[in-house]
Amino acid sequence: MTMQRKNKILLFSTFLIGIVVSTILAIFVSNYIIPSSVVVTSAPGIAVFNSADEQITTLAFGDVQRGMAKDFQIKVKNIAGEIPLYIIDSSLVHDLPTTVGSLTWDFALKYGGSYLPYRMDPRGGTGPGDGLITLHLAISPTAPEGLASFIITINAYDSATG
Repeated sequence: MTMQRKNKILLFSTFLIGIVVSTILAIFVSNYIIPSSVVVTSAPGIAVFNSADEQITTLAFGDVQRGMAKDFQIKVKNIAGEIPLYIIDSSLVHDLPTTVGSLTWDFALKYGGSYLPYRMDPRGGTGPGDGLITLHLAISPTAPEGLASFIITINAYDSATG
């Protein structure tokens, strides 16, 4: 192969590489940028509030004597997401030992009938009426003395059937 032929091949190769690089750069140069934003919310969720509409994360019933009971009013609100959530009577779950007492709520009594299931619309919806639900803690007459700690869980569902 002659030197002249090698130069022609080199020149042609350089020309092709230039065209390919220019095409790639042209693609990047011709991008169109669209400023965008999104408000990110947490997954659908609920929060519990006291009767003064203050969010609570713990609940202290205080001192309750054996054989006595104490009530505490709460509101359950749908605070996140874009879908309605539902509460049904069995949404209240707790791990209070039966040797200590029982925990119930007046949900079915207050919101039974046409209000069941209890629908909470997104972004702070509490359902029908004033939204107050009364938790009723009854201490057994034979409960052991001392502090009893337990967890209360309120389950919300994305369908009316739970």
